[in-house]
Amino acid sequence: MTDLENEYGGSTTLWTWKMPDIEDQELPVFKYKTTFNAEVPYTITTLDTQAQDLSTIKKEDLLKEVVAEFTKTRASIINHNQDRDYLLQVVKRSTIQVYSSQKEDEEVVDGMLTIGDGKEPQPLENYEMRLYYHKKVVTLLKTDDKEPAIWFKHPETGARSWQPVYLYKNKTTGKWERW
Repeated sequence: MTDLENEYGGSTTLWTWKMPDIEDQELPVFKYKTTFNAEVPYTITTLDTQAQDLSTIKKEDLLKEVVAEFTKTRASIINHNQDRDYLLQVVKRSTIQVYSSQKEDEEVVDGMLTIGDGKEPQPLENYEMRLYYHKKVVTLLKTDDKEPAIWFKHPETGARSWQPVYLYKNKTTGKWERW
């Protein structure tokens, strides 16, 4: 394990660990949790400047609005009428930190625009609402496995896919937008 020594990329060895010979035994799990600040060549201020604090809305009213938005989004996926350009903006916002190319972003969007071979939409039910980013972003997750509430399943193979949806409410327009 190393630690950054200077801004030129040098490092100091903090700990050397050798994996023991375990043959057919189960491998051990090593976890390391840390927090760090990263300097990046971009700034994303959308949520800070445009998103409403959703905790100011009564939970029942918020859930009703979010379910309505999820219902519309699910229908647009099933009916193949999602706005490709809008989805591209949404994807770019999330992939900017991995420096994806335009082609890679377009491939992600093209995948979002199709349900998949033989997969059938599953009902929007048995979900819970989750708030993120200082209670400015909301999503619905299935209660049984915490996967996105909009999902699809192949009736014969059981293959599944999900469409994660994260929303924020524009504090100026009052409209819901995808994050």
